[in-house]
Amino acid sequence: MLKKFISVVMVLGILFCLAGCAAGQNTGSTQKGETVGEMAPQEDTDAGLPDESLNLDNEALENRKLIKDVSLEIQTKTYDGFMDNLESALAEQGGYVQQSDMRGGTGEKSRRSATIVVRIPADKLAAFLDGVSSQGVITSQSETVKDVTMEYVDTESRLEALRSEQTALLALLEKAGSLQDILTVQDRLTEVRGEIESYEARLRTMETLVANSTVTLRVYEVEKEPEAEEKGLWQEISHGFMNSLSSMGQGLRTIFVWFMSALPYLLLLAVVACAVLLIVRLTVRRTSGKRPKSLSGTPTVPFSDAKGRAEGPESPENRQL
Repeated sequence: MLKKFISVVMVLGILFCLAGCAAGQNTGSTQKGETVGEMAPQEDTDAGLPDESLNLDNEALENRKLIKDVSLEIQTKTYDGFMDNLESALAEQGGYVQQSDMRGGTGEKSRRSATIVVRIPADKLAAFLDGVSSQGVITSQSETVKDVTMEYVDTESRLEALRSEQTALLALLEKAGSLQDILTVQDRLTEVRGEIESYEARLRTMETLVANSTVTLRVYEVEKEPEAEEKGLWQEISHGFMNSLSSMGQGLRTIFVWFMSALPYLLLLAVVACAVLLIVRLTVRRTSGKRPKSLSGTPTVPFSDAKGRAEGPESPENRQL
C-alpha cells in the first residue's frame, strides 16, 4: 500500500511539473511574440515582414488588457440640466453611477458642486466624454492607462496549473486506501481549491476593470462659464469693465442685504444713542442752573480809574485812597 501511495505521489508530481512547464512555455511564447512584434518594423521591407509585423501589432494591441481612468473638472451655468443630460448619457452608453457626492443648494443663489464616479464601457468612453464636454466647459482633464496584460496572462497560467493539480488530486483521492492518505490529499485539495477561487476572483476583477472605464466628474455651478477663445484688446477691456460692474453690483447687493438683515439691531442702537444723548443734555442743563453767586451778594459793577482802566468792586484799599 505504501509503495502504491508513493507511486501515485510521484505521478502527481510529474503532472504538476508538466503543467508548470506548459504555463511557462505559454508565457514565454507570448513574450517572444511581443518581442518579434516590436523588432519586426526594423527588418528589411523587401522580405514583406513589415506588413506581418503590423498585423501582429494590431492583434497584440487588441488583446491588451488596459485599465483606463479619466478625471474631469467641469464648470456649467445649467447645473440641473447638466445632471439630467448626464443621466441620459449614462443610460444611452450603458454606464452607471458608482459613487456620488453633492454639496450646496441650500440657498437661492448658492453655488452647487458634485463629485460623481461613473463606470462606462471602454469601447464607448470617447462618445461619453464628447457628450459630457458639450454640456459645460472642461477646466481640467487627466487620463491614466494601466496595462495588466502580463499580470492577466500570468494569473491564467497559474490558474491552469492549479486546475491540473486539482484533477490529479481528485484521481489520487479515489485511489487512496488509508485514512492518513485520504486526509493528506484532502488537505492539499482544500488549499488548491482556495487558490483557484482567489485567482478566478482576480481574473474577474481585472476583466471588469478592463471592460468598464472609470470616469470621475467634478462639476461646479458658476454664473458665467469661462471663455476658452482668445480675445482682442477691446474685447478684453470690455470684458474687464463688465466684470468690474458685476463685482460692484454684487458688492452693493451684499451691503444692502447686510443692512436689511441688521436693521433691527441698528434701530435698537439708535434708540439707545438718543436716550444717552437726552440724559447728557438734561444733566448739562441742571449743572448750569446751579452755578454759585458772588460773595458780596451784590452784582459786580466795573468802573474806570483815572487812567481809564477798568477796575473791580470797591475794596478797602481803594477806600483809603
